[in-house]
Amino acid sequence: MVSQSQILVVDDDSRNLQVIGSILKNLPYKLYIARNGKDAVQKANEMEFDVILLDIQMPEMNGFEACPLIKKSEFNAYTPIIFLSVLSEVDDILMGFKLGAVDYLTKPFTHAELRARLSTHIRLRKAEAERTLLKTDKLKRKLISESIMLNEKQELLNTVQNQLLSLLKDENLNLGKDITRSIKRIGSNIRYKHDWNEFDKWFTEIHSNFYPLLLNDFPQLSQKEIKVCALLRLNIQSKDIATIFNVQPTTIEVYRYRIRKKFGLNIEDNLHRFISTY
Repeated sequence: MVSQSQILVVDDDSRNLQVIGSILKNLPYKLYIARNGKDAVQKANEMEFDVILLDIQMPEMNGFEACPLIKKSEFNAYTPIIFLSVLSEVDDILMGFKLGAVDYLTKPFTHAELRARLSTHIRLRKAEAERTLLKTDKLKRKLISESIMLNEKQELLNTVQNQLLSLLKDENLNLGKDITRSIKRIGSNIRYKHDWNEFDKWFTEIHSNFYPLLLNDFPQLSQKEIKVCALLRLNIQSKDIATIFNVQPTTIEVYRYRIRKKFGLNIEDNLHRFISTY
């Protein structure tokens, strides 16, 4: 069964809606109707569409006013918008593109033209979605690889540090103050600073808006809490986060408690699920 593309048609004229419905009849499209710009913005805030066909001259809110508001919606920020209008002046067409539309059709248009434009933009949208998915999957694998390497390196550093500390306790050995300081610095300076920068680079390629959105909503988070949130966003377990930060797992549980409190989550709320919304 062929999946249906979700199309929002915005027009205050019933005759135009009937014409568009007739043109797209028997095609793999499910049409949703909005009678004005205000209604279109409300629907855009409720669900995601594959393409939006938007008239310009409408009551309450016209298409030019509705377009930027639709582009700000959570579900349709990247949804292709095609203006359908009797306005054919160059300035009107340029205004449509300036506001974020990907295409502009002047009324009256032919059946074939509307079908072709709609099909093209749906195909381009799906191709872009597939490319994004492949890129995201590739980067996620790199992120996981980075986190594993980070984990293994930290375990090695911990082992070396413990062995050196054992030697330090040997009264028969005189290691000197410089070597003693070097031993102690293993756990502090080498710990994860360089590795975190590499890890962070991959993370922001996938979740480019994670840090800005999180800090916008919760500016009171500390730097360490933000890093914990980033690792939780990748479903990395607390014990592995503890190894990365070279702390006890109980310390990470304290961080999780503080983060939940700052998020205002109840005991039944899932922290991973909440963070995954960013």
